[in-house]
Amino acid sequence: MFKFPERASLQGAAIDILSNIALDNFLRQDVCQRGGTSRIISALDNPKLKQDPTVVCKAFAALSNLISGASVEVLQNQDLPAPKIFVQAMAAHPQNLPIQVGGAYALCKSKYRHVCVLKKVFSLVSFLFSSTYLFTTVSLPFFLPYSQNILGALSARDDSFKEYIVNSGGITTIAEAMTRYPASRQMQARGFVVMWSCAAGSGVPKPLKVRVGQCGIVPVVNGLSAHITSEKACEDALGCIKCLSTVPQNKELIDDRAVDLIYACMLLHSENSTVAKAALAALCNVSVNVDTNQVTEITKEDLDAIVLVMRAHQDVKVVQESAIILLRNFTFFSSNVELMAETPFLVNLVRSAMAKHNDLFQGRAEEILRCLPEPGQ
Repeated sequence: MFKFPERASLQGAAIDILSNIALDNFLRQDVCQRGGTSRIISALDNPKLKQDPTVVCKAFAALSNLISGASVEVLQNQDLPAPKIFVQAMAAHPQNLPIQVGGAYALCKSKYRHVCVLKKVFSLVSFLFSSTYLFTTVSLPFFLPYSQNILGALSARDDSFKEYIVNSGGITTIAEAMTRYPASRQMQARGFVVMWSCAAGSGVPKPLKVRVGQCGIVPVVNGLSAHITSEKACEDALGCIKCLSTVPQNKELIDDRAVDLIYACMLLHSENSTVAKAALAALCNVSVNVDTNQVTEITKEDLDAIVLVMRAHQDVKVVQESAIILLRNFTFFSSNVELMAETPFLVNLVRSAMAKHNDLFQGRAEEILRCLPEPGQ
């Protein structure tokens, strides 16, 4: 690549090789450290190669692989002004959709702070997410995941972009795509992340979170059902449900089937503390509706699942804390307390968590114990 910088066929082939190597998590860093990223950006900056749509498209695809799962500093620690080069390459091919999508994703991940450029990127995504265009495009399964990545990067960057995404119909179209492609784990996983990102943050207004929830809860639950064997899918879907269920209007969309799925995740991945914590945290929100003063009625199987993860992760404080918050919520319903009193090990597990972590968990643990009889009584 150094020796023949003007040879489009050679540069394109070399970029393809680097792109394939970068798919490997262990080799991706080597590509960056050995100057692979710089060479790809240099190809985009070459006046001759910049006009070749094949080279430009391959370069953005390679950069996407390098960025995926890697630190965003990959695009920051370069001698070349990467964002400016990306914009120029995109400008050379305004009608080429793969180039526009690839460049937009690279721009978002480069942490470029120029708001005007970011809004241009968002305009492109708004166009991609117009239902009339997107759902008549035969390449939807290719373009949508990239567009989901762009939206995820934008929504994580600034709360103001979250409102742009929702108002432009981005969330609605992602929900429709998740419904249309339930078997695509990639589509579902990226949908979970965008929904979660658009609703997360203290600066997100309640009406916006309601709009995301009204569009997103059903497809997120369906996606969780389709990919419940994937620990990562469970973690992201449960995080999304937890975030969206902080609003009472959204809780109404989380039916018994959704709650059963959350418990199923906890049982299926009971050895994974991250999934256990995410499931318990989601249930904490779902179990109580403060506006209506309603508390979820639980079953023996529900309690067995909670006991199982408490026993499996006695050394993990966040799991114990989430479980104790959830159990405390259940005590507000008398029939739940009766069932809890009949559950073996529950009192001992609460006492063990208090002793092991030297914490009363803001008094919740003691409140649970006051409601329950001592073992053997």
